[in-house]
Amino acid sequence: GVLRNILSGILYGQGREIWVYYVPVSLSVAVLMGILVGKPSLLRLCRFPGLQAVGRISYGGYLFHLPVLMILGGLVPAFDRPVAGPSTYFIHIAQFICAFFTTVAVAWLSYRYIEQPFHRIGQRKAG
Repeated sequence: GVLRNILSGILYGQGREIWVYYVPVSLSVAVLMGILVGKPSLLRLCRFPGLQAVGRISYGGYLFHLPVLMILGGLVPAFDRPVAGPSTYFIHIAQFICAFFTTVAVAWLSYRYIEQPFHRIGQRKAG
């Protein structure tokens, strides 16, 4: 009941898109504008190695998250079919954890062994 509604956003009704889309996008735009005008505190944030690492593999994460979910659904039957009852939350959390770490690993491998070699080839041709 209540936990499911809170976790799924149903509690917010039809207005939940405000919190799910508009607020995060508006905050992101504000941060981006601060970076573009050269706010020192935001520029320091951009130099944080952890954020740079996320940025390097983020496109791979975008590309590979859906195939990872599909493959996990094929390999783990509990991830592929609707589940009812108390185990629903455990299964969704387990699926999220498995998909997150698998997607990050695949995105890093893609960056390391596909994207970086192409970047090097482009730099040699440009230089």
